[in-house]
Amino acid sequence: MHGFTQSQAAVEEMITEYSPDVFLLQKHWLTATNLNKFDHCFHDYFTFGCSAMAKTFKSNILRGRPFTFRGEN
Repeated sequence: MHGFTQSQAAVEEMITEYSPDVFLLQKHWLTATNLNKFDHCFHDYFTFGCSAMAKTFKSNILRGRPFTFRGEN
């Protein structure tokens, strides 16, 4: 997704056009306290999520992007 807010409209369009039974999203960059945004935006689906940033968020102030992956700019 490269961020939940940035890609939310594209996911909603996909749902409207294709009506998938299941879809999987990654790189939403939501913290654990904001995972409820999936429920609010995709209320016709059962949502489940986890945040790779949970440990980092608990131990430090969140600044910028906490993880850099090989091959990304």
